[in-house]
Amino acid sequence: MATRKESPAVWVYVVRHGEVENPRQVFYGRLPGFGISKKGKEQAAIVGQFLKERSEAELKGPRPMLLVSSPMQRAQETAKIVCEKLGISTKIKTEEGMNEVKSPFQGKSLEYMSGIKWELYDPKNLTAIGAYDEKNYETFEACAERVVKAVVAIARKASSENKDGTPISVVATSHGDCCQALRMWGSGTVPTAAARSKERSYPGYCSITALKIELESGSCLSMHTKDW
Repeated sequence: MATRKESPAVWVYVVRHGEVENPRQVFYGRLPGFGISKKGKEQAAIVGQFLKERSEAELKGPRPMLLVSSPMQRAQETAKIVCEKLGISTKIKTEEGMNEVKSPFQGKSLEYMSGIKWELYDPKNLTAIGAYDEKNYETFEACAERVVKAVVAIARKASSENKDGTPISVVATSHGDCCQALRMWGSGTVPTAAARSKERSYPGYCSITALKIELESGSCLSMHTKDW
């Protein structure tokens, strides 16, 4: 009996950035000038070392040899440290599709955000700050669609540039809601704002969401996660 040939696939390890230096205690969103803290640098070093030594054993995919990043400073700084630990080029490719969600709440205090329980997609909360206009923000569904397209594109590009045909994986540094959306997608849950509100866990700093992407269909064949 003939066995079904496994479809070509690439692993994308999506890493949330490290802890951020945030003395003003605000929701930074896409605001410029927010790099990672001393602790964030330590977290990035830990995840880089983990990917170097444990990716095959715990994430079931090969050690990464390529890295892309969101354009945000905190993601770029995390990516550089991960590259150094992996011993690969620190010339990081920027991927806009992995960027932070566009939100009118950026700049609001963390106290304010806690007060609305971080429900930044709730129409009543958007209306309260005069932002209930989709031109001014990105819905969770739109964010999810964007990052799913980005990881599939990253996987396909990495495959097209792979000359020797060996199994490959890519690291992509990103942000909390992007990682949450990808975890929902990878687990078979449709990533909607309503479903997000029901999730009991959230990807922490430098958490890993490892997605095995089938190149032809762009679907997720399997997912493994690592939280610290």
